[in-house]
Amino acid sequence: MLQTLEKNFREEHQWGIILAAGEGIRVRDFLSQLCGGRGIKQFSAVLDNQTMLDRTLRRVEQLIPLQQILVIVSEDHRAEVLQQLGDWPAENIIFQPANRDTGAGVLLPLAHVTHRDPLVTVAVFLSDHFIVDEDQFMDCVQRAIWETKWFPQDMTLLGVTPDRVEEGYGWIEPEESGGRCTFRVRRFWEKPPRSQAYTLWQQGACGILLYAWPTPRLFGAWYMTLSLICMQIS
Repeated sequence: MLQTLEKNFREEHQWGIILAAGEGIRVRDFLSQLCGGRGIKQFSAVLDNQTMLDRTLRRVEQLIPLQQILVIVSEDHRAEVLQQLGDWPAENIIFQPANRDTGAGVLLPLAHVTHRDPLVTVAVFLSDHFIVDEDQFMDCVQRAIWETKWFPQDMTLLGVTPDRVEEGYGWIEPEESGGRCTFRVRRFWEKPPRSQAYTLWQQGACGILLYAWPTPRLFGAWYMTLSLICMQIS
């Protein structure tokens, strides 16, 4: 009985946000020729009839009930959204009015989530990742969510060790774990030059695949960051 109550509590307060509003400018021409349409990456079916967004939705539903998954999309992609998310709950599709990058793209659906459930723990997924071993990936996602619940004062990031250096991506520089199953983060590097990225790669830095956090902790971090920015420009 107690285990059932704990399981229900975890599922009730566990939400997912899927970021699906990106433009994917670098590959749009290629995907348009390969898949047809406008070549928007998350709405393209590269390998079979399932788009990248379809695959992401299927993966996330393994852990989180459909009614607790929000999809953030662009108003400029309304035609693709109506075609591919026609069966998705309308209240769980959030159209962002303008593209203001990842920070605002996360905070907007997060405000919708916390309005429905203030106690929520949220996992944020990107909709344009191709995952070969989906079962292993989702096992790692579940571990990240558990880690967040065990240590609600912290946020948890799921990283991936790259097999080569690529420009245009963010990097996580880890440090010692301190006895936990996860590593602390020494520093974030936002799209460093290739020479710096190569050094980070040699030092064992990784890229970001997923975020998980308790919503009060996230809003507190954003409030602190914005306060520091305002102090610097005032």
